[in-house]
Amino acid sequence: MIMSTEAKVEESVPQVELSPAEQAKKEGNDAFLAKNYVEAIKHYTKAIEFEPNTAIFYSNRSACHASLKDWQSAYDDALVSISKDPKFIKGYYRLASAQTELGKYDDAETTLRAALTLEPGNDVLMKQIRTLKTKKAAAVAATKTKKATKQLDEATIKEAMELQEQLNAYHRDLRSVRNALASAQREARMNSVTTNQITPLEPTVALYRSVGKAFVLTPRADVESRLENEITELTKAQRDLTDREEYLTRRIASHTNNLRELTGM
Repeated sequence: MIMSTEAKVEESVPQVELSPAEQAKKEGNDAFLAKNYVEAIKHYTKAIEFEPNTAIFYSNRSACHASLKDWQSAYDDALVSISKDPKFIKGYYRLASAQTELGKYDDAETTLRAALTLEPGNDVLMKQIRTLKTKKAAAVAATKTKKATKQLDEATIKEAMELQEQLNAYHRDLRSVRNALASAQREARMNSVTTNQITPLEPTVALYRSVGKAFVLTPRADVESRLENEITELTKAQRDLTDREEYLTRRIASHTNNLRELTGM
């Protein structure tokens, strides 16, 4: 059951030894509480890499996006959260919040009604429905007022369309960067495991390197050199991708605010 309407993330239950996913989640929670939302997103993304079917990780990352006013990303993560666990109430709450901010008032109400079928009488959900109806009424009134007093001129419409196109491109780029980062992190972990397996072996042990579908006998020095070079390259790639991810997250938040100010929506 949801206990508060404030933006919060689920905290881990203290354990003697946390799994890699739970450890990443804990670090994300700490960053979130420190209001370092970009850093928190990175930790929750790492938790998702370890356990991609855990709904709460997507829900917590959605909360971070919401705190950055990146409502589209908040919407996307909340939607995935519900798909992973259709009974996870907090996922519905996150989704409805994002839908509301995106102006999808009817969709938000449908989401909240669906959540209430799981927890009838949930006070927080009922309160959110009342808030939603108030916002919807205000939005309708504001729209009527704007139409009566001002129409966007051609130049403003063009600028808004350009901003929206850039925003869409940033979202596509961000998804691509996150996929590439996840791939680089997996390769880095594999190389680290391989290095740890090779290090204690006797110098006389034969080593083989996979080439296509074949395995080729390879001198130990060559194997170690290749691993070292790959680790160096992957470390640089992860650093560059992380920088790009942070840049795109900031640009999305900035463009979203600019578009809202430009259109008054």
